[in-house]
Amino acid sequence: CTRVQITVKFFLQCDLFFSAQFPRRCTDKASLEARECCPTHTDGTKCGEMSNRGICAEIIAPTIDITVNETLELLLDDRAYWPRAFYDRACSCYGNFDDVDCSSCKAGFQGENCDVKSALAIRRNFTSLERNEIDSVISVLDKSKRIISDNYVILVTSYDRILRGESPEFANISVYNLFVWMHAYVSRDNLLAVESDVDYAHEGPAFLPWHRYFLLKWEKELRDVVVGDDTFTLPYWDWRDNTNCDVCNDAMMGDKDPENATLISSGSPISKWQIICSKGNAYIESGIQCTGQPEGPLLRDPGNYDPEKISGLPTSQEVENVIKIPDSYDTDSFDVAANQSFRNLVEGFADTTTGDADPSMSYLHNAVHLFMNGTMSEVATSANDPIFLLHHAFVDSIYELWLRQRTLRGNFGSTDGIRLGHRPNDFMVPFFPLVRNREGFANTFQLGYAYDYILD
Repeated sequence: CTRVQITVKFFLQCDLFFSAQFPRRCTDKASLEARECCPTHTDGTKCGEMSNRGICAEIIAPTIDITVNETLELLLDDRAYWPRAFYDRACSCYGNFDDVDCSSCKAGFQGENCDVKSALAIRRNFTSLERNEIDSVISVLDKSKRIISDNYVILVTSYDRILRGESPEFANISVYNLFVWMHAYVSRDNLLAVESDVDYAHEGPAFLPWHRYFLLKWEKELRDVVVGDDTFTLPYWDWRDNTNCDVCNDAMMGDKDPENATLISSGSPISKWQIICSKGNAYIESGIQCTGQPEGPLLRDPGNYDPEKISGLPTSQEVENVIKIPDSYDTDSFDVAANQSFRNLVEGFADTTTGDADPSMSYLHNAVHLFMNGTMSEVATSANDPIFLLHHAFVDSIYELWLRQRTLRGNFGSTDGIRLGHRPNDFMVPFFPLVRNREGFANTFQLGYAYDYILD
């Protein structure tokens, strides 16, 4: 096919205005018609311009070479060049100011001018917490399943229907389910449902930066909306050398139901949880996005895994190998076939002994998902299970160990061959405020948190 150079403007010839996982304050008629997400700050100006906090600016998304055949695919993907299918302008905050209207501080900073480093928030080992601390974490997560997000709404109309002129419809969603929806949204197929790799957060360089910010945003929303305490942190689950799931008991993340091993024991509040976004391409075929409606109980059968796919939970030796083997964060082909790639090793598509890509087995991050043999085993829906949070916090800590040794700062190496959404300057889908992939290379100290076993 002939290759054509296009910019984002190519996709924006239609006067469309709608929202997805967007701030409520940007879904009023004026903002939507203006294709602008620049809320008014308390000083009475957009983005706090009068207070020198930020300015309403054009969103700059990088260009990319694509084939003619790829053009239609991207036209029908509302995530392409995030968030330019929705808005042309958004708040660009100065210095360490942050949030949709530049009213708060970036992670790791505080004070009236956001120029004071905040005390480090320490993420701790879940199994080492005191009984009351474990109960508190479970209570926070359980409440977050019921508390409606004040800050965000979700889009429930599919993009192709909006392109045909239908008015978009939105839905409220709970704080917990908001992030489940986001994970499903970033992972799903595009509206053509073609067999192409369109995941914007997995199987490529964005995997670790994206999930680092995903946890940060989830943690912040729990603090602000559910807990009301800036010191609240997500714990992690150190699964190294476990022969079973030692957090799968009623005192922690829920035991197996004695009458149905795929369900959670009634002794845990998690047994009452309903999952969302589990229907895959059925949404596309029905012309809708995931609506956030209940779709059945959380499923989990830890340990009953396919031995041809994984050998069990990862070991300490595997983690050590993954940190030592690769010198490069990611390598050509920047996907599941990448050899000697730290990202591919952590994600679990490469052999933890040799560093070579191995499609026949799943390792590290992927192995833990498959070990759970249930909701956690499906990429798009895995965030429905609260073990997802504990697991990804530990994966993030492994990422931190590697960053400390390599002192890497926002460098993927060459960007040639990296697909859309995974390049350093691409905005992470579907985050607001906007954040670029390269920002996910900041270490935890810079972002205001740390892990209790990596405090040096």
